[in-house]
Amino acid sequence: MDGRPGSEYRRALAWRRQALKPLSHPLVLVNPSAGRGRALTVRAAVEAYWSQQGVRAEYVTTSSAEEVRRRSAGALDAGYSCVVALGGDGTIHEVINGAAGGGAPVAMLPAGGGNDLARALGLPSDPADAAHALLQSRLRRIDVLRLSTSDGRSCLFAGAGGVGLDAEAALLANTRFRRWPSVLRYAAAALAAYREAAPLRVHLDVDGKRHEFQVHLAAVANTNRPRCPY
Repeated sequence: MDGRPGSEYRRALAWRRQALKPLSHPLVLVNPSAGRGRALTVRAAVEAYWSQQGVRAEYVTTSSAEEVRRRSAGALDAGYSCVVALGGDGTIHEVINGAAGGGAPVAMLPAGGGNDLARALGLPSDPADAAHALLQSRLRRIDVLRLSTSDGRSCLFAGAGGVGLDAEAALLANTRFRRWPSVLRYAAAALAAYREAAPLRVHLDVDGKRHEFQVHLAAVANTNRPRCPY
């Protein structure tokens, strides 16, 4: 032992410092696809407002989910105070999974199609208003859920996760119906998924008791905001 504090200790100290001024030097990850380009459109307004308020932020337009995770994971070690997702639920999902490995606090400016997590946390729907709200906010801890699959993969999610109809509708909303307007996008995805879905046999273990069901979907929600309006 050389007497120097370990990485976990250093991260804990850094987290406490960021709790006092979480927006002192944020890394803002902009998803150019979020909200059919809305994130790119509102970036200038957010950047101008935070600059006027003395926030020394760095903005990066990302090209992939992998880049979002990588930059989020290394944010604290790179000297940033937190990671801000300028995008939708998919963007903040990748930020959370990246930042969890690096210890950086996270925040979001909602600019996606659903923005369910932002609404559940009480953030304004307008990204410029959310930028103002974040300046008045303090860090708080929230629960996240970890999903592990039989092939050894795992991920975290803060909103809701599911299998069957729920997952298929989310996939269709982000592929086949991606360019549709927000409400119609999710409604069409849900109807298409229902038409094409086959029932699933689900085994659920709760408090030591096993239950078996045949269902079209099974979901675990961490908020009162579902991912799709059905």
